Amino acid sequence: MKFFYALTLLVLLANMMTTASAACICPAVFDPVCGTNGRTYSNSCRMQCAGAKLKHKGACARDLSK
Repeated sequence: MKFFYALTLLVLLANMMTTASAACICPAVFDPVCGTNGRTYSNSCRMQCAGAKLKHKGACARDLSK
């Protein structure tokens, strides 16, 4: 019986950990940053949620050659 409770607790904790990383909640603050993937994000939280790394603060430069 103890094994069942321990296993249930372990499954619940694992589920909570994956849900927390999937549900990224960011403030509605506009402070644009440019990711190393060339995308502009409204703030660093949104960039991190997308899995991108910071290239520089501010919007990414537009490629006008296209």
